[in-house]
Amino acid sequence: MKTLYLIIVILLLSLNSFAQTIRSETYIEGSPVSYYSNTDPENIKPNKVSFLDELNFEEKLYWRKRYDKEGQEKDSYWFHSVYLKDSMLGAKLIGIDFNFLHEKFEKNSWNKFRQWNCMRAGAALSIEYNPYEDLYPINESFKYINANIYFKFMHISKSSRGDKHTKYRRGTWGLELYRDLRKRTTILLRIKPLNFVWVNLRYKRNIYNEDYYALLFEWELNANGYNNCKVANTKDLYKGLSVFAGPEYNTTIQSFLLNIGLHFSYRNH
Repeated sequence: MKTLYLIIVILLLSLNSFAQTIRSETYIEGSPVSYYSNTDPENIKPNKVSFLDELNFEEKLYWRKRYDKEGQEKDSYWFHSVYLKDSMLGAKLIGIDFNFLHEKFEKNSWNKFRQWNCMRAGAALSIEYNPYEDLYPINESFKYINANIYFKFMHISKSSRGDKHTKYRRGTWGLELYRDLRKRTTILLRIKPLNFVWVNLRYKRNIYNEDYYALLFEWELNANGYNNCKVANTKDLYKGLSVFAGPEYNTTIQSFLLNIGLHFSYRNH
């Protein structure tokens, strides 16, 4: 019960001020078909095809006040989410996302780096459980708790530098890192060779210590997804629907997967 009380207090503290600006992200990914070769000679069916595997989902809501006490535009968000990941149901009770490079522009070399690059980081406290397993006893309820950290870096292409209204982001690239207490790990390298197409190279490890390598192609379907930003700090946040697909290989169980998914992002600023 102490853990439950602590979670409630943290959640209430996070809601102590009204959010004037919001963002939301919806992420769905799964494999409609997968194939693996089992090298165990005692297995009667060494080859297997399965359907609708590796389903992952997350619905995330970001919120913040628009201005700080000095009247400057803020660029850090609180966020919450619900998710399904590795057959685990979870909820991020409280998280924070902030920009490393939010200070006002000044005419110096550091400002030039900030104009051409974006660096964000965040962390979250969550609870999660496996609905296919028995519940933990009360004295072991701490086992439901999880936490994660992440880091995102994006280099803005020369054609987009300093222009928050530019539709095209060709030549932009980025790196994302994720880690949580259950040893889930994701390393994602994103490259944009075409105006509305990302090429994603991804490594991830799930809670079962299985390693995956994926090549995913992502299409941004909203041609004006970067246009309608009301403040400068959202000029590199895409607004709209994107879909992705590509092959993935599980090196632990020698499984080949066809991954498809979608990502929908909304913002009012």
